[in-house]
Amino acid sequence: MYSLHDAAATGIVKQLMQESPCSKVYDSTGSAKKALLCHLDENELLFLEFSKEVVFLEPMDLPNNLDFIIIPSRHESSAQIRSFTVHSPGNPWRRSDFGGKPMQLSLSNPILMWYMLQELDKLKNSYSTLKSFSVSYEVTHHGPTIPLKPITFIEIGGSDKEWSIIEAHKAVATAIKNAIAQFSKEQHSKPCIVTVGFGGNHYASLFTKRAFEKGECYGHMVPNYVIKEISLEELKIVAEMAIRFTPGVTRIVIEKMRSELKNTIALIARDLGLEIILT
Repeated sequence: MYSLHDAAATGIVKQLMQESPCSKVYDSTGSAKKALLCHLDENELLFLEFSKEVVFLEPMDLPNNLDFIIIPSRHESSAQIRSFTVHSPGNPWRRSDFGGKPMQLSLSNPILMWYMLQELDKLKNSYSTLKSFSVSYEVTHHGPTIPLKPITFIEIGGSDKEWSIIEAHKAVATAIKNAIAQFSKEQHSKPCIVTVGFGGNHYASLFTKRAFEKGECYGHMVPNYVIKEISLEELKIVAEMAIRFTPGVTRIVIEKMRSELKNTIALIARDLGLEIILT
């Protein structure tokens, strides 16, 4: 799914479609402005183009016959940091500044997202124009909040200059293609430890590091700036949601935070039989 007003997204989709024989689809496409059914290796990809920003999509905008959703997108950095990022959408607090519903999360896709992270890290070194790009998770933020289908954002970060780099479009398109191929082939295996993260900063630096070094694949990640804004009762709700909307989770990682917050999260994880890592 992508917005026709997003230069990064349309560039990525254009690159994907060059390798995919496509045909128009006229039904079961929700409120999409344009829909194309394409074949990528052994997989069918339905490309849905929307006139509105994808963060504001609702469940009713989508067809029902989807296995999972990938959203290529731009990421606007106030510091204009050149980056490739992946994350799950949702609002783990009583705010919905950029789409979705407050205190609601979308279903995450931790293994697919992990493959994307690995691919982006490899592919950025294939192009001299991309070597200065960082690669990281982002924590759970913004809409849409669609709880029934796993959703993953994959983004080009920076400014309109970065969003228009053709090599960046190619790298993200290839990362999507390779990640789908690996996920389709190995989704019943356990290539990584499915994990939920609590604490840390917006770019999830510790969780990204652990994903590469410890083989942890993260679904939802709730940062410190959210945890500090919510009550203990709300934290219980958010922690349970983050775990419930991360399919296959077996571990949680808690970054440094106040004891009462840490203990609240750990108690929920312990009741659910999850391994707890304190950093």
